[in-house]
Amino acid sequence: MADFPALGPGLPMQPLPRMRHLAPNVTDSETPQSGTLQIVDHFTPQVDDSIPPMPNPNGGLPFRAVRMPHGIRVTDSALQTGYQGRINTSEFPNPQIHSPAMLLSFRGQTPEQTLEILDTAVRLDSGSVAVGAMQSLNTQAQAGVRNTVTNFSMAGSPSNITEHLYHDISLAWNPARPDASIEEQGRRFTGQGMSENLARAWNIDPAALTSADPAISGPARQQFQQNLINRTSQAVRTPEMDQLRERLNSVVDGYESRNNSVVVAAGNNGDLAAAMRRDNGGRELQFPEGFYDNILATPNATTVGALGVTGANNQIGVAGYSSPTPTVDLNAWGNPARGVEGTSFAAPRVAAQMQELHNRFPDRSSAQIERMLRDQCYANGNEITGCRLDTVQ
Repeated sequence: MADFPALGPGLPMQPLPRMRHLAPNVTDSETPQSGTLQIVDHFTPQVDDSIPPMPNPNGGLPFRAVRMPHGIRVTDSALQTGYQGRINTSEFPNPQIHSPAMLLSFRGQTPEQTLEILDTAVRLDSGSVAVGAMQSLNTQAQAGVRNTVTNFSMAGSPSNITEHLYHDISLAWNPARPDASIEEQGRRFTGQGMSENLARAWNIDPAALTSADPAISGPARQQFQQNLINRTSQAVRTPEMDQLRERLNSVVDGYESRNNSVVVAAGNNGDLAAAMRRDNGGRELQFPEGFYDNILATPNATTVGALGVTGANNQIGVAGYSSPTPTVDLNAWGNPARGVEGTSFAAPRVAAQMQELHNRFPDRSSAQIERMLRDQCYANGNEITGCRLDTVQ
């Protein structure tokens, strides 16, 4: 188990260097190598705005807390399986785009402008993820890698951006917490702007959404929520997005034709429906086909959901937060040893297991490797705790 550099209050407000995992079998290189588990993710720390700045005793800029990079925790999840082979980490080539929440919150825009911004944001959310994945896989293919598993613990889907936007919008609908952080206060302000702009675009009275009378706020919120669900779903159903999905399918298939595998996280939007119903008084909502589908979950990629302890009887099953998409092939644990959950941390467990099998059976295809893993370590698609791969034939 690797130790991480201590990052917290004490780092000044300046560009932060990219981090790498300190385990001895982990390298950080943009040059791909065959037979190496590739973790393509984000490895640059981000400032944690939920924690107030700390005064600098030497004067100058204040100190800020930072969040551990997502990619470091993803890499740690792969190592938690006991995998001892080579791991290479590289930065996901995802272009920086303007915050859709911020753009949607600007006052003075017309209803047509609001809906155009929303449609563009949804396409950018899914499209940038697809383009980044294709760029990474093409780089590896050009280098001639074989017997390699690439893990993408990220998602682009209508449900993903809907949940991100709705989080801020729902803050604006509900009473402010007296102990709200600066970050939460900023999100609440942004949510107010989004709520007002989108409500006007859908001919909903903005005041009804925040009414203290559930008989008024409930139906208005249900109407708003259903419009948001429908609009984000429709935004990715365009000829251009269909062409992008076809290109991505082709890139993944070409990469896997060299006895490589692609593993992707399903997404963590399974709790969205329940959160919306809580806000609208328990009224039902309709979720279109494909709403939860990660654009990276191509037919031949291995898509991973998350396991959890669920129900009144504490049974093991699919975690409630795991996106309920039919694209899921296997469900695995996150990283319980580190106290983190999410399909982001379930996917690298599967990726590490598949890489171990690729290294032992270099002549097997991705489909064969996935089938071997499923037969040995999964029951009804769910990970068996303590499974060993050294007996696989």
